[in-house]
Amino acid sequence: LPLASESCRPGSFGFTIQGSLSNEEPGKDIKEMLLNPLTPIQGYGSLENPWRFIRNQLAIRSRKNSN
Repeated sequence: LPLASESCRPGSFGFTIQGSLSNEEPGKDIKEMLLNPLTPIQGYGSLENPWRFIRNQLAIRSRKNSN
């Protein structure tokens, strides 16, 4: 990650679905679950607030410009 302060962020926001996956075509199974309007999708985590996003963008861009 470009910022050490963000090392705890991956996996902190997303969603889960429940279903069975075949060994042969797990990607196809996931796609079918996501396209099925009856599949319950459970979200978790919270979005980054705008100020944190802006701070991170400025930090990333200042590092790029200094290299």
